[in-house]
Amino acid sequence: MRQENKALIEEYYRHPQGYHVMDNPTVIGHEGNPVCGDDITVYLRLEDDIIVDYSFSGDISMHTIAASSFWYEFLVDAKIEEVLTWTDTVIQQEWFILSERRKRAGAIALVAVRNALHERREDGLKDTFDDVLT
Repeated sequence: MRQENKALIEEYYRHPQGYHVMDNPTVIGHEGNPVCGDDITVYLRLEDDIIVDYSFSGDISMHTIAASSFWYEFLVDAKIEEVLTWTDTVIQQEWFILSERRKRAGAIALVAVRNALHERREDGLKDTFDDVLT
């Protein structure tokens, strides 16, 4: 792992954005990772077709906290239609790269967000890690 990437992960772990239970979310999503035991809940506030606020909580590892916090910068002010097409490459392009062993930690929040949005839309879809991992 590159030193810059390691420092980025440590920074987002030590100073996470959105690591709290949101008051009055529009929609809530939950996802578990049976590989490492992470259990995350995401909270979204929506206006029209835009995510205007995002937060997360749960029993999660350091890498999941860091990645879920990093997602904050991309999710807030994002269009729902775009988010439903995102994969883990969105954050990888910004140097947030996890090892193969920890890729699910980087994607668990996105899976939970996408499924919360599917539920809100009542479209009958449910995403898995296979849908967001590249």
